[in-house]
Amino acid sequence: MLTYFFYTSASISRLFLIAKIKGRLRSHFSPKRFSIAKNLRFIYGNEMSDKALRTITRQHFEYLEKNDLTFVLPQLKHFKNPGNWPISGLEHLDSALEKKRGVILLSAHFGYGRIISHILRLRGYKINLIGVKSAPTFSNRYKKDRQWRRRRRPLSTFCKYMHGRFQFAKNAFDNCDLVADLNVRPLLRALKSNEILIILGDGLHALNFVNVNILNQTLPFPTGPMSIAKATGAVILPTFAIDTQNRLGIKIEIGQPLQIDPDTNSKDAIAEKIHQFARIYERYIYSYPHLHRWSKENWFDKRIKQSKKDVSERFAEQITNA
Repeated sequence: MLTYFFYTSASISRLFLIAKIKGRLRSHFSPKRFSIAKNLRFIYGNEMSDKALRTITRQHFEYLEKNDLTFVLPQLKHFKNPGNWPISGLEHLDSALEKKRGVILLSAHFGYGRIISHILRLRGYKINLIGVKSAPTFSNRYKKDRQWRRRRRPLSTFCKYMHGRFQFAKNAFDNCDLVADLNVRPLLRALKSNEILIILGDGLHALNFVNVNILNQTLPFPTGPMSIAKATGAVILPTFAIDTQNRLGIKIEIGQPLQIDPDTNSKDAIAEKIHQFARIYERYIYSYPHLHRWSKENWFDKRIKQSKKDVSERFAEQITNA
């Protein structure tokens, strides 16, 4: 209960400060620090000193705690003040909406992508977050928490009420509006209604990929978002949620449009824009290295293997239910 009152009364910057401190403490003891160091050294080699790599590792742990905080933030009254969430490039979004063909905000597995839709909704935009599952998902931490609670003595009626009243639902806002699968009709309908889609431009739930050199690695990027944009005339805007300058908040940056010329060769035009997005994405990684997925073991190898899986295996569930 004390935690509930702290979250509901503390300012956004104070909550981010606490998360930052927790992350800094975790960076000294968590086994993940070895995976992070391995991935960083794999990419940067000897280009970066050990001290700089340790700094990125510490900042990455701070980011992980702040990213966990974003699952709770939309439930807080302080979140509902748009002034707490600076956005640059809104003029690009407004200009794209004026064309009445829909907008695709293309992001990536980087930074605080999950909260983009909630922040833009505060300003009155109609947003659809596209993901693999529409059902809420839980991190391992929250799964363990639920298992621990099941082993405890049953709660009394009063305790159940108090728990429901003052317990934050960590998964309440971790769900997608539209599912990315073989059926793209819901996405096309949303764009036809001039709505906004948020899609991860480096996702692996796709039929076709283009190999792109990024971070000195050849990684797969899906062709789906660009193909949909070319077919519908929707405007694609690179969009990322990153730290504010003092790293005690989140800001959104919306880039200039990646418009695909409908008269050009389809495959060449799509590949060109995917490479262009990858270059933008890479600049963000080099500018904010602590916001990348360094804590994922064998992140690069797993992405390559996943993209090479047969379509029937990747979409087995959708094919079965069709």
